[in-house]
Amino acid sequence: MKKIKMNVDGGKTFEQGCEAYLVDCKARNLRDGTIKHYKDAFKQILKKERIRHI
Repeated sequence: MKKIKMNVDGGKTFEQGCEAYLVDCKARNLRDGTIKHYKDAFKQILKKERIRHI
């Protein structure tokens, strides 16, 4: 399987990417419950990442 490379030069932050994805989900008319699930998942990822860097 090919590895994913991160674009660190002028790319979006994780938070910006999450917000853009949620806007896209709304534009695609996904259910509110689905969008809430994604939002909660993003929050958990950010929470774990911040704890790891303490």
